[in-house]
Amino acid sequence: MFGSTGIGHEEGWHGFADIVLSSHDGVPDTISTTHINESQESATLTCSDDDCDDDYECSSSGGKTISDAKLFQSKTSAENRAVAQTIVFSFLQRKRLPEFPNLLIPNILISPQEFRIIMYDAVNDILMCSVPLPIFQPYPSNSLEIASIIILWMVLHHRIFCEGTDALIREMGIERKKIQADFKERAKEKFELYVYELKYGVQGFPFVQRESLPSFKALLLGVQLLPNVNS
Repeated sequence: MFGSTGIGHEEGWHGFADIVLSSHDGVPDTISTTHINESQESATLTCSDDDCDDDYECSSSGGKTISDAKLFQSKTSAENRAVAQTIVFSFLQRKRLPEFPNLLIPNILISPQEFRIIMYDAVNDILMCSVPLPIFQPYPSNSLEIASIIILWMVLHHRIFCEGTDALIREMGIERKKIQADFKERAKEKFELYVYELKYGVQGFPFVQRESLPSFKALLLGVQLLPNVNS
């Protein structure tokens, strides 16, 4: 999709999605966040100073080299940005397309080697993230990982293949509240802004000198549905 990809609100999470993908009828319904193992400072969604994580400054403490620390910061920054964009875009879809039967909206966090699928349902307040999925088969093969490509294709056609969180909850046999993100409680007084005032296609956001809630540090969402996989 061509045009400005600015989403959000200057008094909350806001920034520019790297890629906006549209359906066959021209409706934007998927976004993608790119990560290329380098500084993301110029591309991150704006947050308050309190959101910055200084735990991994350039040092070799704890066995981490300077390069390792920078790589960790870059990857964490991309993941934080992807989560924020996923939540904002889902609330935007809820506002712009209320007739959608399923608002479990995906974001593809992709790097040259792998990708993860992050999905948020702004109606049922459920956030999910996949394990890292390799794009290529292990060395020395240079072939694509077919299973990952099929998953990616299904995500791009999520309106066909995704049945939403209701089907997931029935299949897993768990209570909805146990996997909810509690975003309303974490966003506090900013929650109404996310529901009613988010903007799409913004070319530039005005500077607002105030905290942009919620903090990334406070956003420990939901419960762990999948095991951790070191990428």
